[in-house]
Amino acid sequence: MLSKSAIRRREFLYQVHLWTGLIGALLLIPICLTGSYLVFHVAIDSTLNPERHVPSDARVELPPEEYIRIVDEAIPETDPGALFIPAPAGAPVIVATTYPERPAKGEQQHRVFAWVDPASGRILDTNDSKTTFIAWAHRFHFYLAADGTRGRQLVGLSGILLLLSAVTAIWMWWPKPRDLWRSVSWQSRQKTSRNLHFVFGIWIAIPMVILATTGIYLSFPDASARAVGLFTEIEEPIPLAEPIPARPQSDLHSRPADVIEAARGAVGDAAFMALDFPALEQRNWTVTFRGAGGPPTSVLVEDASLRVSRPEAPTPPKAGDRFTHLMHILHDGTELGLAYRWILFVAGLLPGLLLVTGVILWLRRRSLRARAAANRARA
Repeated sequence: MLSKSAIRRREFLYQVHLWTGLIGALLLIPICLTGSYLVFHVAIDSTLNPERHVPSDARVELPPEEYIRIVDEAIPETDPGALFIPAPAGAPVIVATTYPERPAKGEQQHRVFAWVDPASGRILDTNDSKTTFIAWAHRFHFYLAADGTRGRQLVGLSGILLLLSAVTAIWMWWPKPRDLWRSVSWQSRQKTSRNLHFVFGIWIAIPMVILATTGIYLSFPDASARAVGLFTEIEEPIPLAEPIPARPQSDLHSRPADVIEAARGAVGDAAFMALDFPALEQRNWTVTFRGAGGPPTSVLVEDASLRVSRPEAPTPPKAGDRFTHLMHILHDGTELGLAYRWILFVAGLLPGLLLVTGVILWLRRRSLRARAAANRARA
């Protein structure tokens, strides 16, 4: 038998759980759905776009600059920005181009990606970053498709509501040890809506706490850096980058072939991997080669003189920066294996179900309370 104070505490937790869920649902459900998509967006995108596939034995047969020329002629209103050559056979060459307009701060650079058959040079497909679903999903999940800073803060506030809802759910659910299995399993005597809400809700409560906590941390980088800085060293958070379009080809002094050849002289026989064109107000090309059994090697090539240099070696990350990196990988699942990514994927799909079943339970509770009040009034 619960004491009156315990009943009041449980009712308070129930009200917090209810209203944080109802208020946050409008934003949380699409944020979670787009998050689930982004966990496996590469595989989903590949499945939905079979025209980008090439025969398993297709190999790179053309010089790198030829792929750039083919795409430049097909999309003349853009300027080449990057070229990526796949390592294995059976993968397309990817060329990225940019529109010359400089976007507003917080917006993404308007790009077009082209998938090219490595053997024939035929363009398989193109993808405009302004009109594709994946671009919208990125903008919505991170910024609610709004201004960079304000949108990111709204995502963070939604994360706070999700965290409150998940923590209060765990608190109210917490069973005695002997009732643990019964509290997380399907109960045949209970209504389906209650089983769906309680069973699925508690199984994803911990992943939701992780996603909400990491999402809040990443949505408020300045506040997060100050908080972590109270305990350990951390670099200042990097502000939202202002996207910069590629330099028009008419402003470039060197041809891609000459740039790659100059870079090759500094790395030997390593296989060419990628070429990044100079952006506006920048003077260096970046050429990347595959390492022989090691990580890729990048060199900088000055556009005017073809002088080759190495990028500055990155300083070892501080403890606070390693913690921020941990927040990133906990949130998006990279580096943590397929099983963890599947957990994140499922967790992003379930809030809609929890909202519907939660509303059903809430309305049923109101109905029972109204009926009990009417019975007391007649007595």
